[in-house]
Amino acid sequence: MRRFGVSGSSQERRPTYYEELVPQIRPRVRELLSRSPQLDPLGLVALEICSPSRSGEATESDHPPSEPDEEQGKVLKTYLTLLCDNDILPPSCQLTREEVGLTWRLLKSFTRSDEATPKHFDSVLGLLEEKFQSGKYSQANLLLRLFETTEARRRNNERTLFYEQMITRFGAHRTEPLPKSLHKRFRQKLANLHEPAVLILAAAEWLHANVNVNLDIPLRDTEEYLAWQEVLKLSTQSTDHHETLDILAPARLRDVTEIADTDLPGRLQKLVNTDTLHQYVAQLLRCCYFVVLVTGKTGFEPFIKSFLHWVEHNLDYPGTRLLPELHRRTTVGDEGLELAITDIVKTHLGKPIEALRQRLDYSCIDAAIAALAQELEKLPLNMLAPGEYDLFGLVLDRATRIEIEDPSILLRIHRIC
Repeated sequence: MRRFGVSGSSQERRPTYYEELVPQIRPRVRELLSRSPQLDPLGLVALEICSPSRSGEATESDHPPSEPDEEQGKVLKTYLTLLCDNDILPPSCQLTREEVGLTWRLLKSFTRSDEATPKHFDSVLGLLEEKFQSGKYSQANLLLRLFETTEARRRNNERTLFYEQMITRFGAHRTEPLPKSLHKRFRQKLANLHEPAVLILAAAEWLHANVNVNLDIPLRDTEEYLAWQEVLKLSTQSTDHHETLDILAPARLRDVTEIADTDLPGRLQKLVNTDTLHQYVAQLLRCCYFVVLVTGKTGFEPFIKSFLHWVEHNLDYPGTRLLPELHRRTTVGDEGLELAITDIVKTHLGKPIEALRQRLDYSCIDAAIAALAQELEKLPLNMLAPGEYDLFGLVLDRATRIEIEDPSILLRIHRIC
């Protein structure tokens, strides 16, 4: 069968380590909770993941204790959270299984006063330096979380990562222009597709196969989510397992062509909620703040005016108040950048964002997809640097009507890595 009606072949992606491992653990966790419902579900999952029979990172000598103390339990959950956060990233942006193994050996050695701790520390530190040097800042951010540091140092690290990620995002470009023949093939691929959702799926598949560009959306395995939900009902620890489910069956950033249907408007409209809109607005504010801070002319200055107008038009709030407050809190006030952004969005824009959410219905998202499809048909491919792009963010730009002459700026804002 032709996938989505637009391709003669489908491309199967191999499951990531976490995607493959966690479902295998579920029967064992169900068995343990049925016998001892008072046990911590996440603790059981972490123990199973780190057992030699499950994990390629742990040898027999690395095997965690069957009844870990409080400190060991924290280490196991730290490792589980690292695995989850790593897997939420697109596969091309993730730490490899071997690299994650280095973190487990370091975390394990912390709890045992191991003589090999300095060796493991140096291995992870070397990996961190390598990620910085190669511009893989999402991975560097995951590794930085493992190291305890002062509050001032943490803020400094956060700001360094902010600048480096933004420089990479806004400065990314193709080292060599794509041949004209490739542009022609792209146009031919989309020429006879009149349904916007099908056109975007076809474009995404072609871009993935030919120019190393992926259009990603958050995808959650519904069957896995429901299966874990049934397992967690056996636990007496809590009736609200939302956070636990977000670790065991998270919404992962994956290429949009992995969805099994062509109802892209319906799929994206289901993603519209208070949390996703807060994240979207925070990303726009984050990027605008960067453009303001950068010295010299960059060509991205028009986005400042567009963003401030967008805030006033969509959220009925004076956009000119946001940037001064953010700058004051993160410099004079010594507040962490991400905490300040999150709080400003929640405090000043929370109610307007909720009103915006109610306006973003199916028809609005459908119209935004149609607008994006028209732009993709005319898109100069050299404008797309290789990498992963947030398709949901690009659709929200059209749904909320950000007015900007240069569409490449919006592409850069929503480049994940």
